[in-house]
Amino acid sequence: MSDLSDISGAAPDLSRLPEGMASWVEAATGGRLAGLQPTVGAGVSREGCYLTLERDGRRIDAYLAYDVRRVDDVARQDFSRREAAALRLAEVHGLRVPHVLASWPERLAILTRRVEGDVRFDDLDDDRKLRLAEDYIGEIAKLHRIDVAGRELDGFGPPGPPEAYALDRITFLRRRHALHGAKDPLLVLAYKWLEMRVPRGELPTVVVHGDVGPANFLHDGERVTAVLDWEQAHYGDPMEDFGWLMLRSALFPFVPPKVLLAAYARAGGHPIDLERIRYYRVLCETGSLTDMCTQLAQLTTPFAGHLGHVYAYYFALRKLLVEALAESEAVVVPPIELPGRAVESWDRLYDLAQAEIENIVIPRSADMVGAARARSLIRLVRYWQGRERYGAAFDEAETWEIDEALGTRHASLADARAALVRAIETDAVPLADAIRVSSRRVARDIAMARTGLGDLADSRWPALS
Repeated sequence: MSDLSDISGAAPDLSRLPEGMASWVEAATGGRLAGLQPTVGAGVSREGCYLTLERDGRRIDAYLAYDVRRVDDVARQDFSRREAAALRLAEVHGLRVPHVLASWPERLAILTRRVEGDVRFDDLDDDRKLRLAEDYIGEIAKLHRIDVAGRELDGFGPPGPPEAYALDRITFLRRRHALHGAKDPLLVLAYKWLEMRVPRGELPTVVVHGDVGPANFLHDGERVTAVLDWEQAHYGDPMEDFGWLMLRSALFPFVPPKVLLAAYARAGGHPIDLERIRYYRVLCETGSLTDMCTQLAQLTTPFAGHLGHVYAYYFALRKLLVEALAESEAVVVPPIELPGRAVESWDRLYDLAQAEIENIVIPRSADMVGAARARSLIRLVRYWQGRERYGAAFDEAETWEIDEALGTRHASLADARAALVRAIETDAVPLADAIRVSSRRVARDIAMARTGLGDLADSRWPALS
């Protein structure tokens, strides 16, 4: 957007930004903050706001995005550097992206020009939605055609084979997961599977966007105005971006991926490999799940992110992960049965809590961000209702299933899960048995959380062909 004149309006409430953020914005741009409007997105870690800057009597409309959940994670700083570098590279090569005004890796923050557009498709007919999706995939094909030979972008390191990136990523995730608290058997199983099935051979290396899919681009109803959310950009296999497309399409139903794969081919992208896409959908979601597990289940430090969103996507991603593993290994998982005599639940109390949040807390929230967070906490309230009703029976059933799979007996569910982790890591349990046990655990979690999860409880992988 071009600079506009005529700055006006009340002084912005800079206290709504994290400490030091307003000063950084002004120092980095040489401008004065004249307007601030927080906004709500679908992400689980980032918050953002539209800013108006005044510089030399001119107006700059900007967008500030910053991570509130992982700001103390030093490992994330290279993600921030890569985001800014990838955006600048994409802009130089003619992609429709926001112009970077400044980045602050140490605070996982990036400031860009504001681009007009919408992320929603609710009001569009199928033909227009398809044209926009194909336009978007054309931008991804353009990204993948950029020659990376000899490039050393900030935070990227030198280009290498996709196989090396995948293996390094698995090692990083496994080590990160082992640093904090008890290991999750499902994630340990995912690391094992990913290492066994990593794609090998002469594969192209490109700049991978790292989060391709619906809600990550803006449009004006006729064409894409900007490709967004580059914080996970890196060198890797172009098929990884379609792993992300599969994942996001499972959570936010979109144009069928097989249609977009054809559009990518027409736009001059790399040859499509469906098996590699199936592999990368597991790698993509395992990375997200590792991060969410660390924050939700393992760490004891304060949680700063969007708790309701993180919790809901954590459950949905676990469901998708066990489905992908079972499909890959041709494992059939019978459906679970709910206990015939569930614990009596104090249902009215949960109904009252939901009504209190919806009718009192949300209407009195000071801003849309607070209201959105309050609304998402209803999901947690409904999960606790499910735990009250089924939790004890489900824990007993899971312990028994692990005992049967391992041929041992354990005094508690925690002991049984720890034993399952050791068995997976040492190949002491068949892969198929570990998938069955994990799948049934996830199915029980979904049964307890279903009322609050809504459509996410039924997330399914879209067809690839």
